Amino acid sequence: MLPAVSALDCLVADLGIDPAATGLQSYEATDFIVHRRRPDTAATLVLWQIGVVGELGYARAPRRENLALLVDRLARAYPREHEVIVYEASPYPSSPTRSSCGSRSRSSRTPACRCSRRSSSRRRGSRGAIAR
Repeated sequence: MLPAVSALDCLVADLGIDPAATGLQSYEATDFIVHRRRPDTAATLVLWQIGVVGELGYARAPRRENLALLVDRLARAYPREHEVIVYEASPYPSSPTRSSCGSRSRSSRTPACRCSRRSSSRRRGSRGAIAR
């Protein structure tokens, strides 16, 4: 194993999150649903692999139809106005990350998407959603 910059490192740097301020929880999205994890709503929550949430095998492409399961699960812990950011780090150093933020208040099934994109030279391809 070699030292490297992790996807979480990129997320924290790109979005300007301070994990020491409120704490940080990190779960794989399907595990979060299947095991009924209870988020600490005072801390930042990072959910990985949201594009394949609910997929128990190998997925060749994202499956949006299961996002409703994740949204419904998060709705039990957070109000509709709670900020949600969907983040995707670029796998290439010269390419920008993709992120969108909003709240669930615009739609009952999926998070709203509106946010400026941020870029950084530190990259590692991964997808995650955070609630803060």
